[in-house]
Amino acid sequence: MEGSKLGLLVTRILLLIFGAIVLGVAASVSVDFNDAKSGCDYLGQYKKQCEDGLNELFKSPKPSIEYAAFTGAWGILAALVTLVAVFVETLPWIISLGFDSLAAIFYLAGGINNAVQRSKDDLFDKIYYDNVPGGNSLYTRWTTRWDTTTAFMFLGFLASVAAIVLVFMGRRSGGVRHSAV
Repeated sequence: MEGSKLGLLVTRILLLIFGAIVLGVAASVSVDFNDAKSGCDYLGQYKKQCEDGLNELFKSPKPSIEYAAFTGAWGILAALVTLVAVFVETLPWIISLGFDSLAAIFYLAGGINNAVQRSKDDLFDKIYYDNVPGGNSLYTRWTTRWDTTTAFMFLGFLASVAAIVLVFMGRRSGGVRHSAV
């Protein structure tokens, strides 16, 4: 296997892994929110206050988590399509370039968005979690998962850029003109 194909294969596998991690972590944060909301059922007369507190707390990061799930799903799709393009030489290289470029844009936008959201003082303010059952462990899980999602979005961006560079390098080396390599 020539070097450019091996490099593309490695970057595609990394993109697949990063996409799966971003999608999985975003889904688990969403599940945690629903579990926390169902935990409010045990508070009796304070149920409404608990649910309102969670809804207020989750209002700001919810779109970011949904975007992270979309980005992870796109990353998986892009990795699978471009992985096929490494082996099927009849697929035009521009398809790989398009998928990789969109993946890079989505990963970068999501990473920047998550980093900005995380830097907001009120988003992860521990005071809000004191009124929620199991709030401290919920706070720790959410912040850890948020940081994990952010890190893997930036890693996905770097892997996408590496794949774009490798596609161009393979194209310039004079190999097959219509392939992704």
